[in-house]
Amino acid sequence: MKPVSQRCASIYQAKDHAVIGVSPFNSYFSEARLTELFKWANTHFDAFHVFVPDEATRYTLEAAGYSQARARKKARRQANYLLNKIGRALSSAAPHMDLSGVLTNGVLAKNQRYTKLLSCIEDRFSHNPDFRRQCLECTRWVLENQVAEVDHIDDGALLHAVRYFLEEMPLFINSSSIVGAQSSVFCYHQCPEVLRGLYRDRSDDLIDQQQGFLVVDQVALAAQAA
Repeated sequence: MKPVSQRCASIYQAKDHAVIGVSPFNSYFSEARLTELFKWANTHFDAFHVFVPDEATRYTLEAAGYSQARARKKARRQANYLLNKIGRALSSAAPHMDLSGVLTNGVLAKNQRYTKLLSCIEDRFSHNPDFRRQCLECTRWVLENQVAEVDHIDDGALLHAVRYFLEEMPLFINSSSIVGAQSSVFCYHQCPEVLRGLYRDRSDDLIDQQQGFLVVDQVALAAQAA
């Protein structure tokens, strides 16, 4: 397990809560790997949730050239496929949990704390040039895995696709307040440099002091199971 900062390491050691990020259209998240992730989270934390940016995936697809109708259909189909895998993995790894522990865009839209955080993020994106640049950089990083000729992505497409990242940000900056935990770590198998910088430099208070980020890869999971 690789906390991205010393503060993140301290939050991980508290083991209060984890959010396991699971991305649609990512072959990394096989059912076997999901089961391993959930077993690990169930063992090492008092509680955990699974985050699936299901509806937001359409922004990336639209930026990559899909029509709105086709992007929505493709995102919905992939979300159903992924949620079925998650449900089976949860039943094996954490039988006390079900899909009610999965945070989708629809679920989060009904969470007042999430919507308030998202509004703050949107305002910051509109008025803070440095933050805007960081978000667009991270969005380009995401699109590199979706579009063959990423250099040909124009500014309009990038500004459209950034919605995906903005709607994830509340989970990155203060997931504990969203789920009602004392502290929380967001867990994923990689961390963009932009996010690493934000977690290491908390001087502007964007990242809550009780929020961490943990890189969880296959090697780390295997070591924990040994």
